[in-house]
Amino acid sequence: MKMRLITLLVIVAALGGCAIFDNRPPEEIVGERAQTRLDLLLSKDFERSYQHMTPGYRAIHTVDQYTVDFAGSGMWTDTSIATVGCTRVGEAPVTACKVVALISYPAPRMGYIQTTEVTENWVLLDGRWYMNHK
Repeated sequence: MKMRLITLLVIVAALGGCAIFDNRPPEEIVGERAQTRLDLLLSKDFERSYQHMTPGYRAIHTVDQYTVDFAGSGMWTDTSIATVGCTRVGEAPVTACKVVALISYPAPRMGYIQTTEVTENWVLLDGRWYMNHK
């Protein structure tokens, strides 16, 4: 019985706590998550992209509302992360980062691709990074 409990705890830690054991810099982790969210929006996978929003956001906004908020992503031609800057206060763990994303889309009636910067705020909650949409 004791061995089963230990095995179960190891599996739960491995599956659920991956972010806790990820010792990459927060800028790298957040940049990767932010790019994944943008890629999901670019491919119109709103359901999976929605999972990158804070639990608080998801508690008051449905995936349908999220889809409406980001419906313009259907016009995007490309996305990339320009910068990730994380707030450090002394020796405390980093819990907030600012991401500057580049979004490219066709300029209406202009015949060229326009690129604009979008700033996102990301927060660490329970060992996982989420976009904090305000």
